[in-house]
Amino acid sequence: MDIATESLSPIETINLLGSTVYPRPIAWVSTQSAEGINNLAPFSYFNVASVNPPIISFSVLLNAKGEEKDSLINLKASKHFVVNMVDKSHAEQMNQTSADLPAEVDEFELAGLTPLRVASGSSPAIKEALAWFECRLHSVQRLGDGPLAGNLVLGEIVNIHIDDNVWQNGRVNMDAWNLIAKLGGHRYSESNQTFSLKRPQA
Repeated sequence: MDIATESLSPIETINLLGSTVYPRPIAWVSTQSAEGINNLAPFSYFNVASVNPPIISFSVLLNAKGEEKDSLINLKASKHFVVNMVDKSHAEQMNQTSADLPAEVDEFELAGLTPLRVASGSSPAIKEALAWFECRLHSVQRLGDGPLAGNLVLGEIVNIHIDDNVWQNGRVNMDAWNLIAKLGGHRYSESNQTFSLKRPQA
């Protein structure tokens, strides 16, 4: 089956991409508006973009009306955001914050989470998260103007927090937590199902 992307609607495209490009790690992004309202939303178009300098990337799609979402508006204004990692124990709370809600709604309160002030900027971290990245906005690249067009956000990591239960013997113990990833539709996967392959020597 060959599919010309020009023949697909935005909804058909997102359904096709979401069910073929996976698993996708989840950036649980916290920001704060100019009015001081905390915002929290998950984004699964997320990854590491650079190590030196340390930069992570995630994409915020425009909504169905072609408008910017609150997270994007906030981080562009404050130049600061926090990416919290999502453990399986917080899956339901993460899902609650995925709703398309008015800007005046505080998703921390909605999900029963604790905003934690950080020294690097105005956006709070999730106190209950096992790890988070405090980021200074590097740049935003608009990739289109219609509904579901992406805005690629690059953030330089200025501080990393790792819970002591995960940070063991000077490194992250990947067996000490169970991160989740997005699949297609309503499906997710867990990181505790793994296998190993050694990279071949040159």
